[in-house]
Amino acid sequence: MPVVGSVLVIRYAGSEKCFAGSILSSSPMVYVGKCSYSLYLWHWPVIVLAAALEFKYPGSVHPVAVIAVVGILTLASYYFVEKPTRRMKGVLYPVAGGLIVSLGMAMTLQREEYDYDLSVLEPIKAYSSTYDIAPYPPTEELDRNGIIRLPTAEEQLTAYKEGALIRNYGNSNPEVVLIGSSHGLMWAPVIDEVCRDLEVSVGFMTVRSIEPIIHIPPVAQKDRIFSAEQRLIYDSQRLEKLEFWRPKLILISDRWAVRDQFERYKPMLEAFEKLGSKVIFIEQPPEIEVGDVSVPLYMAYKLNGVVPEEESLTYLPLHNETERLARVEELQDLSDEYSFVATLTVDDLYFAGENKVLVRAGGKVMYVDEDHLSYWGARRASSRFREAIRSLLPMNTGKSF
Repeated sequence: MPVVGSVLVIRYAGSEKCFAGSILSSSPMVYVGKCSYSLYLWHWPVIVLAAALEFKYPGSVHPVAVIAVVGILTLASYYFVEKPTRRMKGVLYPVAGGLIVSLGMAMTLQREEYDYDLSVLEPIKAYSSTYDIAPYPPTEELDRNGIIRLPTAEEQLTAYKEGALIRNYGNSNPEVVLIGSSHGLMWAPVIDEVCRDLEVSVGFMTVRSIEPIIHIPPVAQKDRIFSAEQRLIYDSQRLEKLEFWRPKLILISDRWAVRDQFERYKPMLEAFEKLGSKVIFIEQPPEIEVGDVSVPLYMAYKLNGVVPEEESLTYLPLHNETERLARVEELQDLSDEYSFVATLTVDDLYFAGENKVLVRAGGKVMYVDEDHLSYWGARRASSRFREAIRSLLPMNTGKSF
């Protein structure tokens, strides 16, 4: 549409009777047009740097100041760079030199390691790596600055062949089973703690990057983690173990905002119904508007080395909220179709209203990245898991915990 509009203006706005043409031909508009390339070059760097400054020092940047700085740089660039050099002989030499210097500075900055003082925050350990039963350990790409990743035990690399990683705290067979992706892994240490305190054995069918669905019947289907043969073994063993254990409670967790077609879960739920198991879908926490970056590092940068007060809080804007709420509603609709299925509500533990999400309380950072909770964040839901597991699970009329 912008291209079509521009074509129409160029073709027809030259007429003396054209209102748009008369406006665009006025001296102020022509002047802006002459400066437009310098304006184009400067506006975005200033906006980006102003946003970074506003993030670190809230209230320090006024929109009028941003416009003024852009205007000053535009005029300076136009009169002292663009106009003098437009017809200057030999101008390519200083341009080439400037390009080389700029590229050198950019490459130096890109390779430079910036260390922020993470000691002002409570350490975050990636307990999720100790519950991941993928056939190979996480790659370095999954590491986050400010996160201490615990090593993956050798037994985890073959646990998928047994269908689950088991923690025996009570009966020899798990009475609680968690099925999940990386979102299941973020809840796993808290669920493990609750089960240990309640002396309830628990099984973890949790693998990063894998949708928490068991194909009925199992199929040889390659995915991001498993080969076709490995996936067939994993699903077959999960079904076999669940049929043998007949757990009282099955918890299911995922990043629901990126999923759809929840009717695909119906064959799995119907299989769970035959086991006599209760099922809870764990609601996805709200996502935050930071991008795929380390939130602890983000917070350390924002705090600028200042030790936060215990009662101080930090909020960040919501992200992807429309999609998330739509998926939560669809998941609730699926839950409502079955008397043995419920949802565990966690949204209110993090969402503070007015488009804000709690990401830091004192020295504790609640998120690892835009959609994954830290251990501290996951612990906020500990009492709700305890309530659900302790009851094992007589459904209340609201079907929501």
